[in-house]
Amino acid sequence: MLNVEIYENSTKIADIHIQKQFMILEANGKIFWQADGKSSKSIDRGEIHVWIRKEASQKYKIVFVRKDWSMSIDKQSYPSQVYLDVEIAHHVIRLSYKQYQFICSRI
Repeated sequence: MLNVEIYENSTKIADIHIQKQFMILEANGKIFWQADGKSSKSIDRGEIHVWIRKEASQKYKIVFVRKDWSMSIDKQSYPSQVYLDVEIAHHVIRLSYKQYQFICSRI
């Protein structure tokens, strides 16, 4: 299982356990997320910023991260660019955008 802690302005606003899929989207300038088909807002469509899914091999991968997000893996920062197919494995991955931080880890 995957755990995602969500922070807004350094305040924890959600702690979500993911079975299959997690997406961070933006609609009308607002960030929201969908976990296993359930949305954090009444909005269910938007522009995808981050997509994480469980592969058939039971591994979790970050399928896509937009280049305007910052990403660090085990506290090591990576340059801003589009990321595709990043395996989460036993790493702690921090994704940041504006006032939001999403911290992903296996549990």
